[in-house]
Amino acid sequence: MTATPGQLKSTLARVFAYHERAIDYPWRALREAGLVTKGGRGRSAAKVTARDAARLVIAVAGSVPSSEVVASARRYGALAGDWSIQPNFSVPDWLSVSSTLEDLLTAMIAAAGDGRFQAFTNEMRSPSDENPLAPGHCFVEISLLGPFPQASVRVAATHGQGMAVFSEWPSDVDQIRDYKFMDADLGGLDTSRRFNDGTIKILGELIGSPE
Repeated sequence: MTATPGQLKSTLARVFAYHERAIDYPWRALREAGLVTKGGRGRSAAKVTARDAARLVIAVAGSVPSSEVVASARRYGALAGDWSIQPNFSVPDWLSVSSTLEDLLTAMIAAAGDGRFQAFTNEMRSPSDENPLAPGHCFVEISLLGPFPQASVRVAATHGQGMAVFSEWPSDVDQIRDYKFMDADLGGLDTSRRFNDGTIKILGELIGSPE
């Protein structure tokens, strides 16, 4: 791992087209809550991890409202999800075993750091046997919806597609009946934020492989 917190913040600001000050507050809030790597400045600056990057992305993209960065990041990050995959299509083990949104983003960023993510998307992009002349394609789309915390990760490729859906929506009937749909502190602003595999690759390549 080679990237510092400052490099991570600058890179995410550039990729999301945000002013870097808009990334500073979520990072500082996460750091003060003990959720990301702490360290000094200059040569003694800490080296960030894939999980640091995943938590920052969730805090920036999923935080509603912005005044509740830590609580919102924890809530989105802890969302549990399941994969729905078309027949004859599969995702690698390092992707399918992730049980929460935070775990899945961490796994993807880590895999982009050592090349596994790029190898997977390149393989999925190869032409199909049924129509070898058609151009291959593969994209990964990550969506975070609010204020009711929901998220999805969709892989669409030449060889099929799969989607992992993450939500707080309970499965038990009694829990559904009593579920509080709109927390008072979340306000009434609906949000839909999406980013793609380009973001994952850039962050993974910035952080690199674990030492």
